Parts: sequence; C-alpha cells; structure tokens
Amino acid sequence: MCSTIDVEPAMDITFLQTADPLNYNEMMLATSQTVIRFCKTNACRYESYTGIKKGYFSWHSTFNRCYMLKELMDRGYKGWAVYLDADAYIADLSFDLHSFLASKHNFAAIMAISDDNERSWWDVNAGVVMLNFAEPLARLIVERWHALTEAIPDSRMRAARNFSQDGFDDQIFLQSILRDEPSLEESIYNPPISLINSPTATFIRQFFRAADSNLERRTANIAREVRQILQHHDPAAGNYRQNDDAETALTHALYNAILHRPADTSGLQSFVPYLQQLGLVDGAGFLARELVNSREFASTYGR
Repeated sequence: MCSTIDVEPAMDITFLQTADPLNYNEMMLATSQTVIRFCKTNACRYESYTGIKKGYFSWHSTFNRCYMLKELMDRGYKGWAVYLDADAYIADLSFDLHSFLASKHNFAAIMAISDDNERSWWDVNAGVVMLNFAEPLARLIVERWHALTEAIPDSRMRAARNFSQDGFDDQIFLQSILRDEPSLEESIYNPPISLINSPTATFIRQFFRAADSNLERRTANIAREVRQILQHHDPAAGNYRQNDDAETALTHALYNAILHRPADTSGLQSFVPYLQQLGLVDGAGFLARELVNSREFASTYGR
C-alpha cells in the first residue's frame, strides 16, 4: 500500500518511509505525522509503502528501502531522497533542510556513522539516509544496493525468519558497497549523530531496537514523543479533540464499518492526528486500509 504527499518544491526533496503491515506499521503511523507535517510546511514530497517488496517475513520489509529508492531513481528523479526508518522521526520541524542540503550539493549521500565517530566512514546506519540523485555516484550506490538485494536466492529469504539471520540485511549490503569502493569516501558526508540517527539527535531522531526490544513499548514511547513534538510546534496539533469534529467522526465511522465497533482511545490518539496532517480525503483511504490490515480484522475475519 502506497501513500504520497505531493507539494510543489523550491528544491526537490522527497521523504520516504516504509514498514511491514503487521509489526511496524503502527510505529510508522506515528512517526510519519512529523514527516508529513515537515513536508507540508517545507515544500517537500512524501511517499510511504506498507508491505513487503521482497521476501516473506515481517523483517524483510527492511529491503523495501532500496526498492523505493530504485523506483524513485528510475522515474528520472534528480533531487534529494531522504529515507527514514519507521522508528525515525523529525524532532525539529523548523530545521532549514533546504539550506543544509544546498551546502552539501557536491556530496552524493549523507549518512551517519553507526553508534560512534570512531568507526570507519563506510560503517553507516541505513535508518536515515539522504541521497543526492543529481550525483551519478548516488545512482551508482542505489543500483548496486538494489542488485545485491535482487541477488538474494528465494531459498535464503524463506529460511531467514529472524532479523539478520545468516548474516545478511540491506544495511550490511550498503556498508559493503561503500567499504569495497574507497573512492566513494570523498562523496559521502558523515554528519554527527547529534544531528541525525540517534535517540537525542536535534533534527532526525531514531529510537533503535537495541534501546528497547519490546515493540509495543517502543511504539508507545515514540508516539508519545511525536505528540510532544507536534504540540510544541503547534499547541493545537498532536492531540485528538474530544468533540465530534470531522476527523474523530471519520475515525469512528471507519471503525464501525470495518471492525464493527467505535474507535477506542488508543485508536483516536493514533489516527486522528494523522488525519489532521494528511487530510480527510487522503486519510480516509489510508485509515481504511490500516484497519483491514490490522490484527483485529485478521483474527475476526480469518485473514
């Protein structure tokens, strides 16, 4: 399932997010609120995909990112692509991304080094990646990344039930591409993790699995911080309103139509702010698909 927000940009910047429908989609539903708000106020585009483009198990959705980047590139896109994992979100909605990227126009990619600054330049975290498709080297990276993913045998995918089982995932592929091509180093900008790719980053934060392996608790913590960010940016945002406004009424209507019950508090807290960001027309279809793909719908109707 794909969602797109299209805004006429001053500089071509497209944000991308993806998640599997069963485990991480609820998390992306929360984090995307900050990304969509940022895109709408900063003339950026937004695309998301819910599903699995290659593989069988929920964690295989990690491979979606290289497919989304390849698809964007194949459309002839020559702007910046900013990819965020489902557990990454924008903490500073007023950050001047246009000026930041303009100052890095001669780089093919912006990727933070994993964990600490003592690691090698190629040991990057793929949870937040910025690629400048105006640069041939950025396109080369994506082509190779996609080729490595496409080359994974089906039997290996079927056997890999758990994350990084058998020592492979697309972050490892990306790191190997950079490591094996030292000439790329001058074209890669490694920003400090105080800016992106850390739980305390000032612009794009990421709440890593390593910090809390409990998915429900991590999702709840992220959703709470997202609400705080939205409320700080706009005190009227980030909270659903108790009165029977359009977003609340639509959420209840779709819950009743699909799950045959009214929306509960957690559903309102999750979906109403999203509808406020996305709009009723685009949001209605998205919410309907989310409910049809939910565990509750599957357990009730045997999907």
